[in-house]
Amino acid sequence: MLSLCGLWVATALMVAATMYVSLDARYYFFHDGAQRAVWEWAPAGPLTMLAIILLEAAVMAAVIALKRPGALWLRALLALLPMLPWAFVSSMYVVHAPGYVMLHILWCWLLVMVLALMLVVSAGADLWRRWKA
Repeated sequence: MLSLCGLWVATALMVAATMYVSLDARYYFFHDGAQRAVWEWAPAGPLTMLAIILLEAAVMAAVIALKRPGALWLRALLALLPMLPWAFVSSMYVVHAPGYVMLHILWCWLLVMVLALMLVVSAGADLWRRWKA
C-alpha cells in the first residue's frame, strides 16, 4: 500500500511539473525572439502528454497492486514488454522538443528502470527461494 501511495505522489508531482513547464515559453524552442513574443499556449499537446503519463502510472500501479499473475517478476516483465519500446520511441523526439515532452521522456525511463529493478530483484528472490527449498 505504501508503494502505491508513493507512486501516486510521484505521479501528482510529475503532472504538476508537466503543467508548469508547458505554461512557460522558456521551455519551448524558438528560432528567434519574435516567435517567442507571439507564442500562445496550446492545450492539446500538454493534455495529451498528461493523459499518457497517467496511463503509464496506471500500468505501474497495476504491476504493484494486482496479485495475478502471482509472481511480481512476471507482472514487471509483462509491463516492460510495451513500456521499453515506448520509451525508445518517445526518446527519438528529444531534439527541439518542448519541456513537457522531455519531462515525459524522463518519467518514462524512470518507470522502465523501476520495472527492471522489480523484475531483477523479484526474479532473484524467487530463484533464491526455489534453490533453498
